[in-house]
Amino acid sequence: MNSLLLYKVQKMLGGFLKGLLLAFVITFYMFTNSNAQHITKNDSLRIENLIKGANSSLMKYNYDETIDLAYVSYLESDSLSYSSGIKRSLLLLADAYKAKTAYSSSLNYYLQAEAEIEKQKNVEELVRVNYKTGELFFEWGVPEKALAYFNKVLAVEKGVLSETDKIELLNRKAETHLKLNQNGKALDTYNELLKVFRKNDNKEQIINTLKKIASVYTLQNRYEDALTSNFEILEVNKQLNDTASMATSCNGIGFLYKSLSKLPEALSYFEQALEYNELMDKKGANKNAIISNLINIGVIYQSLGDYRGSIRSFNKALKVVEGEGSDVEIAVIHNYLASIYYNSGNYPEARKHTQHAIDLLQGTENIRMLASSQKRLSHIYEKTGNYEKALESYQEYSVTKDSLLYRQQLNQEKEQYKQFLAETVEKQSKLELIDQEMKALELRNEKVKSEKEKQEVELQLKEQQLQNASLANEQLQREKQMQKLVLIQEQIEAQKKDQEITVLEQKRDLQALQLKQSEILKKERQKELELQKSKLDLQESQLKSSKERQQYLIWTAGLFFVILILIFSGFIMKRRDNKILLSQYEKINEQKEKIELINKELVQLNEEKNSLIGIVAHDLKSPLNQISGILDIIKLTSRGQTKEQQEYMEKIFESVKRLRNMVTKILDVNAIESKTLNLKTEKVDLPEVLNEVISRFEEMANKKGIAIHKQIESNLPPVNVDVEYTSEVFENLLSNAVKYSPLDEEITVKMAAQNSSIRIEFIDKGQGISREDMKNLFGRYHKLSARPTAGEDSTGLGLSIVKKYVEAMNGKVWCES
Repeated sequence: MNSLLLYKVQKMLGGFLKGLLLAFVITFYMFTNSNAQHITKNDSLRIENLIKGANSSLMKYNYDETIDLAYVSYLESDSLSYSSGIKRSLLLLADAYKAKTAYSSSLNYYLQAEAEIEKQKNVEELVRVNYKTGELFFEWGVPEKALAYFNKVLAVEKGVLSETDKIELLNRKAETHLKLNQNGKALDTYNELLKVFRKNDNKEQIINTLKKIASVYTLQNRYEDALTSNFEILEVNKQLNDTASMATSCNGIGFLYKSLSKLPEALSYFEQALEYNELMDKKGANKNAIISNLINIGVIYQSLGDYRGSIRSFNKALKVVEGEGSDVEIAVIHNYLASIYYNSGNYPEARKHTQHAIDLLQGTENIRMLASSQKRLSHIYEKTGNYEKALESYQEYSVTKDSLLYRQQLNQEKEQYKQFLAETVEKQSKLELIDQEMKALELRNEKVKSEKEKQEVELQLKEQQLQNASLANEQLQREKQMQKLVLIQEQIEAQKKDQEITVLEQKRDLQALQLKQSEILKKERQKELELQKSKLDLQESQLKSSKERQQYLIWTAGLFFVILILIFSGFIMKRRDNKILLSQYEKINEQKEKIELINKELVQLNEEKNSLIGIVAHDLKSPLNQISGILDIIKLTSRGQTKEQQEYMEKIFESVKRLRNMVTKILDVNAIESKTLNLKTEKVDLPEVLNEVISRFEEMANKKGIAIHKQIESNLPPVNVDVEYTSEVFENLLSNAVKYSPLDEEITVKMAAQNSSIRIEFIDKGQGISREDMKNLFGRYHKLSARPTAGEDSTGLGLSIVKKYVEAMNGKVWCES
C-alpha cells in the first residue's frame, strides 16, 4: 500500500515537473518575442509604396522628394531589419544626391549600400553598386578612385556582366585612363573594345573606336599610326557609302599629313574632302564644311608658296561665306587674303582686304582679330611710304589693344589658369574627403557590429537569468514536494502493519524511483555543467570585447602619437627653411652691396676714361695744328721739289688732316657725353648749307666716278638749327655715302617738306647693312662688317656724332637698308 501510494506521488510529481517545464518554455518564447520585430504584410506594403514613390520622383527629376521618401523608407526598413528595403532605400538616396552633384553624401550612401549587399552575398547587385560608385568618382573628377572601382567590376567572374555592360564599362575605363594621362593604357583598352566590335562586325562601333584610337595616337604625336586608323575609318565609310563621314575622314587624314609636313598629300586629301562636301551641297547640305575645306586648301597652297592657288581657294571661300556667314567669318577670310597679298608684296590688295576686315569687325567682341588687322594695316602703310597713315593705324591698334574688353579677355585667361589651380587643389581635398568618408563608414560599421554583439550578449544574459529563475522555482517546488513526501512517509509508517503484504512490491517500486531520482540528479548536474560552460563562453566573449577595446585604444594612441610626430617634424622643417631663407637673404644683401660698389667703380672709371680721352685729344690737337702750319709754310716756300717729294708732302698733309679730324671727333663725342654742347641756333636756309657740303665732296666723288644727284624741293622755309653742327652732320652722312658706294655709281640727295618738318635723305647703292650691324650702327667706335669700297679710313665715330647732334637739335635720324 505504501509502495503504491509512493508511486502515485511520483507520477503526480512527474506531471508537475512537465507542466513547469512547458510554462518555462512558453514564458521564454513570450520573452524572446517581446524583443523581436516581425515584418507584417502591411509593413512591407507600406515600405514598398514609399520606395515606389521615391523611384517615380527620381524618374521625374524631383530629387528632393526622392530623398525625403527614400529616407523615410530607410528608417522604417532599418527599424524592422528589412534588408531589401534598407538596400534599395540607400541606393535611391545615393542616386538622388549624385544627381544633385552632392557627391560626398552620395558616396556615403553608396558605401552603406555596398556593405548591406555584401551581407547578402549578392554578386550581381554588388557589381552594379561598384559600377555606380565608379561612375560617381568619374563625375566627381576623381579618376584614380573611379579606375579602382571599374577594375573591381571587371575582375568578377564571367557570366555576371553582360557583353553590353562590359563594353560600356571598358569605354568608361578608357576615358578614365585618358583623364589620368595614361594614354598607353587607354589605347590598350580601346584595342580590346575594337576586337569585340570586329568580332560582332559592328561597323558603327568600329568607326567610333578607331576615331578614339586615332585621337590617342595624335595626343602621343604618333601621326603615322593615327593615319593607319583614319585610313581604316575611310574604308569602312566607303563600304557604308556614307559621304559625310568620308569627307570627315579625308579632312582628318589631311590634317595628319600636315602635321607630318607632307603638304602635297595633305592637299590631295583636303581636295577629296571638298569634292565629297560639294556633292553633299547639291543635296542641300550645310556650307560650313565647304568653307572649312577651302580655307584648309588655301593654307596648304600658301605653305607651298603657291600664292595664286591660295588666293583662288580663299576667294571661293569668300563667295560662299558672304552668302551665309557672319561678319566675323567674312572678316577671317579677308584677313587670310590680306596676309597672302602682304607676303607676296601686293600691298594695295593687302590694304583693301585688311580694311574690309576692320570694317566688319568694328562693333564685334572679337577685339584680338581687330587689333591684329589694325596692326597689319599700319605695316602696309609703312611699306608703301605713307607714314602718316601708318602712325594713325598704329595708334588705333594701340587703343584697341589697351581697350577694356581686350583686358577682360586677358583677365579671363588668367582666371581660367587660377581655376585650373583651384581645381587641382579641390581634387586633392576631394580625395582626402573621400578617404575620411570611407574611414567614417568603416568606423560606423564597426560600431553597429559591436552594438549588435552587445545586444546579443545582453539577450543571452536575460535568457540565463530567466533559466536561473526557472531553476530556482523548480528547486522550491521540489523542496515543497519533499516536505509532502516526508509527511506521507510518516503516514505510511503508521500504516506499516497494513502494508506488509506489498513490501516487496514497494521495495521494487522504491528502487525504480531511486533509479529515476539518480537520473534526474544526473540531468541536473549536466545542466549545471552546461550553465558553467555558458558562463565561461560569456566570460570569453567579454574578454574578447575587452581586448578589442584595448586594441582600439592602442590604435588611437598610436595615431595621436604619429600626428604629434608630424606636427613636430613640420615645426623642425619650418625652422630649417627659415634658417635657409635668412642665409639666402644675407647672401643677396651681400651681393647687392658688391654690385653697388662695382657700379660706383664703373662710374668712376667711365669719368676717368672720359677725362683721359679729353686730355689726350686736347693735347694732340695743338701739335697737329703746328705740324699742319709748318706743312703749309713748306708748301709756300719750297720750290724745285721733285714730284716724288711733292707726293710725300701730300701724303703727310692728308695724314695730319685725318688725324686732326679724328681728334676733333673724339673731342665732339666727349663734349656730347659731358653734355657741354653749346648750340647756336638761328634761322638757316638748309638747301644752301646742303649745296655747300655737296660741292666740297664732288671732287672726292669724281675720283671714284660717283655722280651726286640733288632732288631739293624749292621754296623750303628756313629752319632753326646750329649751322656748324648741321654742316658737320651733312658732311658725315655724305662722306659715308661716298666711302661705301661702289665705283661709277650714283648718290641721290633728297630734301623735301613733310608735315611740319623737313626730310633729308642720302641714298647710295652700297652693299647694304646686315641686321647685326644695324643694331650697332649709331654706336661709338663700332666698325661694321661692310668696308669702304676704295679702302678709305673709318673711325667708327661719325654716325654716333650725327645721332647726338641731330637729337640735340630736336631732329630724328635713322637708316633703311
